[in-house]
Amino acid sequence: MRVYCDQNFLIRIGKENGEYKAGLQKLVREGEIVLVLSAWHWVEMAQGKNQKASLALADFADSLQPMWIRERRILQRHEVEAAFFAWLNIPYTRPDALASRGEVIAEISRKRPQVVAERTSRDIVSDFTSHPELMNPLHKSYAGNVIDTNANRRACKAGHLGAGTQRDMDRHYVDRLLPKQTPTGLLIDRTSKDRFLDNVDIQTCPAIATEFAVTDWLWSTTGRTRWQDHMDRNHVIPALPYVDLMATNDNDLTKMIHAVKANLQFSTACPVTKESFDHLYVKP
Repeated sequence: MRVYCDQNFLIRIGKENGEYKAGLQKLVREGEIVLVLSAWHWVEMAQGKNQKASLALADFADSLQPMWIRERRILQRHEVEAAFFAWLNIPYTRPDALASRGEVIAEISRKRPQVVAERTSRDIVSDFTSHPELMNPLHKSYAGNVIDTNANRRACKAGHLGAGTQRDMDRHYVDRLLPKQTPTGLLIDRTSKDRFLDNVDIQTCPAIATEFAVTDWLWSTTGRTRWQDHMDRNHVIPALPYVDLMATNDNDLTKMIHAVKANLQFSTACPVTKESFDHLYVKP
């Protein structure tokens, strides 16, 4: 059972007693559950008001021996490659959506795994808190996202984003993720890419389909442009299709999950509160 922990869930189990934590770690060791985190947990930890508590939470996170969901765009690229190579009937072994902490750090930093193998969550959070400028690209992306969301809401309301426009947007998004060559190194021609794009089914790329479903929901609602909402989306998009449960007591996040699930054609995670999780696994 793959269980994605939202930040508040992680904080709450971090405050539990030793017996609770030992029981949780036993479940992980015995393979009953796999706790899943993402790089966005490091971002949230680094923004905590109490640096000592943030670093302690980072240590606790690592003590759970979690798996880590790959960064959203990397995960989506793997999805597109798998769909494209299957369409071309070319053998391809797609990387799992979950990886080790070191693999995720290496992919994000674009460094060799051997270079970052010993990096801990404490190291990453400490980097963010010691060098706040590292957050600048994230805040810039968030500011641009707010502008785009509001503009697209106006366009939706005015009826400017019809089915044809959305298909063009889907095609453009997937096109940017297509590989340049086959796994054996052969260059891929433009004609093959265009033929694939003419027939691409977004639902075969779960993290992309989830992102589009989240986007459609955002464009049809009001509000939802806070920094916290931005972080929530970055938790939901990669995790929802690739875990079994999303542990959270956040009502807004739960509402988003239920709204998005209704528009997806594949199995997705169910939200579960900490109380329900405890009843199921830790405190029967």
